[in-house]
Amino acid sequence: MGEYVREDFDKVLAVVSPYKRILLTPNTLTEASNLLGQHLEPERSRLLETLRIFIGESCEIVVASADAAADRDIPRLGLTDAALSCLVSRESPSLL
Repeated sequence: MGEYVREDFDKVLAVVSPYKRILLTPNTLTEASNLLGQHLEPERSRLLETLRIFIGESCEIVVASADAAADRDIPRLGLTDAALSCLVSRESPSLL
C-alpha cells in the first residue's frame, strides 16, 4: 500500500471544504475504518478516534445493500459506490 502524504490530505480538503455537509453511508465509513485500521499504533488509534468524532458530526444515510446491488452500474462501481449512486438522483437534488 502506498503512503499518503500531507498533500493528499490537502487535495481531499480542497474538494470537500466548499460543502456545508458531507453525506456518508455505512459502506463508506466501513471502508474508511478499514483503511485507517491498517496503520500501526499509536497512529491507528489516533486516526480511528478522529474518525469516531467525524462520524458524530456527519449525516449518515443508510442505503440497503439490496437497493445498491440493484443499481445497473454495480459491476463497474462495486457495492460502496453503487450505494452512493443510489443517493444521487433527480428525486434527491438536495443531496448533490
